Amino acid sequence: MDTNQTPEFKTYEEVPESWLDRCSGDGYERYIDDNGDRRYKDNDVPVGDMPFRPCARCGHYPNEDGDDHCIQGLGKVVNACCGHGNKDGYVMFDDGRVLRGRFKVERIGGEERARELPWTGVLDASGNRIRVGDRVKLFGIVGEAVFECGAYGIAFEDVIDWDAITGKIKEHTGCDNRPDFCFNDNFISFWELLWNFSCDVVERIAP
Repeated sequence: MDTNQTPEFKTYEEVPESWLDRCSGDGYERYIDDNGDRRYKDNDVPVGDMPFRPCARCGHYPNEDGDDHCIQGLGKVVNACCGHGNKDGYVMFDDGRVLRGRFKVERIGGEERARELPWTGVLDASGNRIRVGDRVKLFGIVGEAVFECGAYGIAFEDVIDWDAITGKIKEHTGCDNRPDFCFNDNFISFWELLWNFSCDVVERIAP
């Protein structure tokens, strides 16, 4: 017997508490028989006898946090398209995974939550308001709009390549202006961008 083989099902006693509120059904269709019992269509077994089964598509169980195997630990969004209601959309992550299909985009908490998120006072290259917590892109580098060091700006995970940033000044302004930055390791304020460029070099990519 292969001890590494995925078990056909797990009982309530064998799974972490994080699985108990899952409602997706793991992809197996069910039906109600003449006695009112719910059964799986693929094997005719009562659902209560096999309460937790691995994913019908990939054959894996969720992780300990209850996240589906194929989408656990998704990275940062680097590109996306909603599909505009007439074709498949996609969400691309920096770990190489892409979610595709026709989906509805919702904001948790709705417009009330949107109003609670502070506006930085800055518009991106497309005229969108940049709010604290938004994912933004500066010269192809993804960061997050934050309030830090007494100012609104962009925080990055990696150390900023200031030579690359200052090298963009003439390209975007047409002038050989002297760079005027604070040269923080992981943060650049919007006022630094406004002074040296304009904030049309920033692109808002996701809330």
